[in-house]
Amino acid sequence: MRVQVLFFGQLKDLTGCSSESLPLADRATARDVLQHYSKEYPSILKLASSLALSINQEYAAPDAPYMMR
Repeated sequence: MRVQVLFFGQLKDLTGCSSESLPLADRATARDVLQHYSKEYPSILKLASSLALSINQEYAAPDAPYMMR
């Protein structure tokens, strides 16, 4: 599946973009997305405890699965 990842605040500054389309495995979680970007931007891990994650415009825990609407 392909998801649209939106970046706000410090993540937008860090990545240099406001959004990106990302291919994910069918059983991917929000944590998988975070791990994907931490490989390219290691300093994301320092921010992880203060990040708000959401899936389909609802706050989500890191282990929440992505589900297509």
